[in-house]
Amino acid sequence: MVNNKKLKNLLHQRNKDNLKKSRSVEKVEFNDDDIAIPFATAEEVKSKGIRHELNRVRRFTAKNFLNKYRYSATDHRLIKPYYYLRQWFNWTGVVADISMPTGSDSTRIDGKVLIDKFCFENEVTGEKEMLDHHIWLNVNNIRYLMNGPKLTLGIGDVIQATSRVMQYSGKGGSVEKFGLGSTVIRAGGILVSYTKNINSPKSQVITSNYDHGDDWVLKLDNSGIPDITLQNYRENKDIRIFANREHGHVLATYQPSRYVHYFERLQDSSSNTPIKEIDEPVLYTATINDFRVYEQDGELVPKIVLESVTNPIGRIVCARKTLDFNEALISLGTLRKGDKISFKLKGDINSLRTNELTKFKLLTPHQTYDLPKETQLLNGWIMNSFFYTPAKDYDLIGKYLHWQQVISREDVDVTEDNFDEYYGLTAKEISKKLDLDIEVVKNYLQVSLPNNSDILYSFIDNNDEQHRYYRPEVLDQVEKHFKHTSQKAQSALERAQAAKHAYSRQVKEKVIAIPRAQDTKPVSDREFERNLLAKMEEQSAKSEDKTDKVAPVPTSETKAEHEHQETPIKKEITSSLAPTESPKSVSEPVKLEEDQEATLDETKSQVEVKTVEPIQIKTNDKFMVKFVCETGTYTSDQFSNFQAVAKYLQQLTEANKLNKFLLVKNESGQDSMISVKQILEVKI
Repeated sequence: MVNNKKLKNLLHQRNKDNLKKSRSVEKVEFNDDDIAIPFATAEEVKSKGIRHELNRVRRFTAKNFLNKYRYSATDHRLIKPYYYLRQWFNWTGVVADISMPTGSDSTRIDGKVLIDKFCFENEVTGEKEMLDHHIWLNVNNIRYLMNGPKLTLGIGDVIQATSRVMQYSGKGGSVEKFGLGSTVIRAGGILVSYTKNINSPKSQVITSNYDHGDDWVLKLDNSGIPDITLQNYRENKDIRIFANREHGHVLATYQPSRYVHYFERLQDSSSNTPIKEIDEPVLYTATINDFRVYEQDGELVPKIVLESVTNPIGRIVCARKTLDFNEALISLGTLRKGDKISFKLKGDINSLRTNELTKFKLLTPHQTYDLPKETQLLNGWIMNSFFYTPAKDYDLIGKYLHWQQVISREDVDVTEDNFDEYYGLTAKEISKKLDLDIEVVKNYLQVSLPNNSDILYSFIDNNDEQHRYYRPEVLDQVEKHFKHTSQKAQSALERAQAAKHAYSRQVKEKVIAIPRAQDTKPVSDREFERNLLAKMEEQSAKSEDKTDKVAPVPTSETKAEHEHQETPIKKEITSSLAPTESPKSVSEPVKLEEDQEATLDETKSQVEVKTVEPIQIKTNDKFMVKFVCETGTYTSDQFSNFQAVAKYLQQLTEANKLNKFLLVKNESGQDSMISVKQILEVKI
C-alpha cells in the first residue's frame, strides 16, 4: 500500500530538483508575459560562490528571459491613476538595454535604461502584476539609492524602485502618455532565495553590488545629492523630499552593452497589451471621497464618489469613480467621507456601473443609521450632510428631515405612487408639473391658499425662509385656477381681435360709401381752373372784410355762431376741390401747377383737425384696485370706483389698445408699469 505522505514529499522534492535544473539550464524558454524572474538559491551561492552564481543567473536572464517581441507603442495607462492621485508606487523589472547619453562625456545623466517585465510590486507581500512589457527610465529622474551609496547595474539585473508618474506627449503631441518620473531605487541586482519555499516572492531578496567584472552598463552614486536632502530624509523617512529635482539626483557613469540591442533582438508582434480578461469576480477596496447631487435629464440624482479603487494585491486601478446609489449601497447606512468600503466586480473597473457591483461592505467601523430609499430623500440627505454652498435645495432638505423625524418612525409603506401624500408638493414642484412660472405659483399660493389645512408641514431653513409642503389636491386647484385664468385671457384676446375686425370693417364700409369721381359730371381742365380761381377770389374778399373789423372777444355763443358760419365755406371749398374727371389710380395723383399747389396748402391750413382727447383718470386715495398678473399682484389708486375701472378697460379693449401701460405699485410699494394685456384678474 502506497504511503500518501511519502509520495507527496517525493513529488515535492522532484519538482524542487527540476526547478533548480531549469534555473541552471540555458535552453529554458520563457514567454513575454512571464513575470517569475530567475533567481539563485542560497545553497548554490554558497557552493559555487556569489560572484560566479549571480553572474551566471544574470547572463541566463539576459539570454532567455528578456522580451522577444516588439509591441505597439503603449501609453502605460495602467499607471495613470497614480498620476492623477499624485502618489508614488512600487515597481520592479529587469534591465534590458541602455541608451547612452548624448556627447562623448560618459558621466552625463541624460541616458535611459530600458526595463522589461515592468510590474507593480506589493512591498509587503511581494506579489506582482504586469503593467507593461517594457518602459524607459530616464537616469536624470533617479533621485536616490536606498540600499547604499553606490550601485552597479548590468543587463539582466533586477531593479526594485518607487516612482512618481509623469505625463508626456507622444509623437505629434496628440497622444497622452505616462512614464516614470522622480524615482528612488530600493535595490538592484540578482534575486536570491534564502528559504526552503524558493517560489515564495517574500523569500527572495535582491543582492546588490556584487562583482560584475567588466559586464556592466551603469554605475550610480549618491554623491550628487546635497547633504541637507539626505539629512532630511534620514530624519523623516519621507521619500517625497526627492520629488523636487532641485533637491539633487544621483551621479551616473555609462558603459555600452555587450549584448544584442533590443531593436535588433525583438521580433514584430500583433499584441500590444499585457491586460488579460478577468473571468471571475474580483474583490476591490475604495475610499469614499465625496457625496454629490447631479442633474441628469432634468432630474436630480444622488451620487457617491470613490477614490483609490484598489485590486487584491494593492494596486490602484482607478483614481476616482462616481457611482449611482443602489440598494446595496443604501443598506450600508449613513456613510462618511474617508470611509473604506469593499465590493466585488467582474469585468473592467474603468467601465463599471453600480448595478454591476456586489457584496458591498463597510470596512471603517463607526455607528451608522438607516438611509431612505427614495431618490428625493437621498438628495436631501446629501445636501443636508455634505453641502456647504448656496447650491443647497432646502425643499429637498425639508423632505429628508420630515422622513428622519416622522416617517421613518412610523410603520408606513411609501411607494412612488403615494410619495406625495406623505411628503407633499412644493411650489417649485407644482410649477414644474404645470409648466408655470414659479413666482406666479408662489404668489397664488400665498394669496389664495393661506389655510393651514392645505399644508402638510413646513420647514424654516438657515436663511429664515419658510418652505411649505402642500397636499397633492392643491395641484388640481392650482391647475384649475390657471386654466380658468388662461381661458379668460383667451376670451379677452378674442374680444379684442373681434373689436379690431369690426373697426376695420366699419372703416372699409365708410370708404366704400364715399361717392366716386365718375358719378359727377365731367368738366374740362379750363372749366375746372376757372371755377377754382373764382372760389379763391371770393374767399380772399371775405378775408379782407374780416380784417377791417375789430374782432370781438369770443364767447361760447359767438364761437358756436362762427363755427356755424364757417361750415358752408369749408364744404364749398371741399366740393370745389373735388376732381370732376374720371379718377386715376391712387398711385398716380393729379398733378397741379405751382400756383394751384400753393392755394391748396393755404386752404388745408384753414381746415380744423379734430383730435381725440385721451382718457383722464382721476385719482382717489380712498379707492384701491388690485391687478393680478403673471409676474405678481399690483395696486393702483387712479380710479374713483370699480365701475370706472371696468369702463376704462372696456374702452381700451374696443379700441384695440391692449398695449397701453398703467402706472401701478408692486408688492413692495415701488412704482412699476404694466400693460393692460398682462392683467389676468381685477380685485378690490
